[in-house]
Amino acid sequence: MKILIDKLFLLILIVIFSSILYNCTSSLKSSKDDKLQTRKEFKSGNFNKIGIEALLSRAEYSLNNNYKSVVDKKVIPPSGDMHDYLSRAVYFWPDSSKVDGLPWIYKDGKYNFKSFEETDHKYYYQVMGAIRDLSLLYFYTNDPKYALKTSELIKFWFINDSTQMNPNFNFAQGIPGRTTGTPSGIIDSRAILWVIEAISFIRKSEIFTQQDEHLFKDWCNQYLIWLIDSDLGKKESEAPNNHGTFYDIQVAKFADYLHNEEIVRETLERVKKKRIETQILPDGSMPLELDRAEGFTYSVFQLSAYFELAKLGEKYSVNLWDYKGEKSGSIKDAYYFILNNAILSNNWKYKGKIDYNYFLGIMNTASEKFDPNLEKTILRIEKSKPTPKLTDLYFIY
Repeated sequence: MKILIDKLFLLILIVIFSSILYNCTSSLKSSKDDKLQTRKEFKSGNFNKIGIEALLSRAEYSLNNNYKSVVDKKVIPPSGDMHDYLSRAVYFWPDSSKVDGLPWIYKDGKYNFKSFEETDHKYYYQVMGAIRDLSLLYFYTNDPKYALKTSELIKFWFINDSTQMNPNFNFAQGIPGRTTGTPSGIIDSRAILWVIEAISFIRKSEIFTQQDEHLFKDWCNQYLIWLIDSDLGKKESEAPNNHGTFYDIQVAKFADYLHNEEIVRETLERVKKKRIETQILPDGSMPLELDRAEGFTYSVFQLSAYFELAKLGEKYSVNLWDYKGEKSGSIKDAYYFILNNAILSNNWKYKGKIDYNYFLGIMNTASEKFDPNLEKTILRIEKSKPTPKLTDLYFIY
């Protein structure tokens, strides 16, 4: 009987929220503590209708799933400490021409999913994704069960002594036969930014207490120090492609959360010359992303980091939206390059398939800031029959 009631309640929620979001004509407004910005309502509420249904489904699964922690992986880190995060480079595979397969070899765009199963990669992203989904659903429903599970998972991965992850990524995206960890592995930690966002959603519930947040902030502070001072962190900061940009967004966001304004401003100013001027050409193209096997996906991925940096820049009166060097384009130029070449026309001459659904993740922000072609863009994307996740509209993957 209880199962039937629960299913009926879920169905009612779907109907209610689908109706509200499909017919609403004004934007959702965030409270002072929430980081959601008031946004222009998409003219097609169907994106939101599909999104809320998918979010409810994923959150219901997350409520009942028994997640694994960093200490549950099958491979022991080189340190011998199971609390150290460990993953393998996602595009590396055993060399079939070698008896032991070592050293592993690079295959751009081909994920080694078997490797995900053996390391922390799979467990980590499952937990971070659940935190993101559950907290967002709490924001919409105010149902404390979602805040409770969000709080449990944050403490499970970052606070509880028996299951917490150490604040480093020393062994992230290692390459068997080559290295135990790589600078590029630091990009995995971008998912922790979802946790910071999630806390802003559940804080008002008081289920995640001030003491809990104090302990999480202590973890973040230790990680920020590692991110800036470690050899891997220093090398990642020099990455010329999306890795360098995502390094900056992590440093800036962690510092912002910890109220370290000096680091935030230094990072935002660095983005101008070290990222925008070197990564974006005058026509808006980003060659280092276009050259990847999935050139469209990587271009959008890179742009998503720029959007987050530019939004953060507004808080500190640093205008990244319009900045361009004498020989570079701007963030806006990069958006229009993708929009005009991949979305509004069939003029995509570069590597990788066009993923209209993936583009939704940045389209929401663009609609707030500068896209005069929003209605045309929506109609174009609708024709592809996308299946958006509501989180695509608010979170950066």
